[in-house]
Amino acid sequence: MEASRGQSFLRRKSGELCVGVTHFEVKPHKTSVSSVTKLLSKAETHMININDKVGVRFVTQTVREALQVLQFLVSEHLVSVAHVMAGQTTNSLYPIALLRQISTEYPKWQELDNEQLEFFLQDFYKKHNGTVQEVKKENAFSVSGYQFIKFVVRRLIRLPQKGGQFFYPYEIQIMTEKAYQMSQEGEGDHRLYKQRQLEAAKKRVLDQ
Repeated sequence: MEASRGQSFLRRKSGELCVGVTHFEVKPHKTSVSSVTKLLSKAETHMININDKVGVRFVTQTVREALQVLQFLVSEHLVSVAHVMAGQTTNSLYPIALLRQISTEYPKWQELDNEQLEFFLQDFYKKHNGTVQEVKKENAFSVSGYQFIKFVVRRLIRLPQKGGQFFYPYEIQIMTEKAYQMSQEGEGDHRLYKQRQLEAAKKRVLDQ
């Protein structure tokens, strides 16, 4: 990450600046209280399923830049597709089928402007009459319309002094400024999200 003229950019190993981002955040470490609340709020959740204790968030101005962030992470070998954990992925930002169609018809889709990408999105939804399937991990506490890309990837951690190594999961979120603002205010406010989760935990444990 490097700032240039008041804007932040991701930087390739070659030194080239690419993909503008409006925010980059390292998510606060999930506390024990937060983990216990999550466990109690859903009967199907087990401690081994909590994979978002640490994570990062990329916020971009446009959908195109959000997709470019994803491409950057893979092409720069910061994320290995083989280590993305199954069942821990959400993509409500852009339909996978549309991404495949665009990348097939336009290998250099990065050169398409924002209006062209928006046209493809609207045309795609129109042709499929609202039957577009999203990759989505269900979360009853999130508000509808909250669009983002989220996945959990394992990172190899090496301990040079002890000679050991292990994989540790962390979460990556990619969203546009619009979704980020939604998470900061109104029904999408993260504090309200936590409150809804807490109420569900209380109802499940106390049954009242």
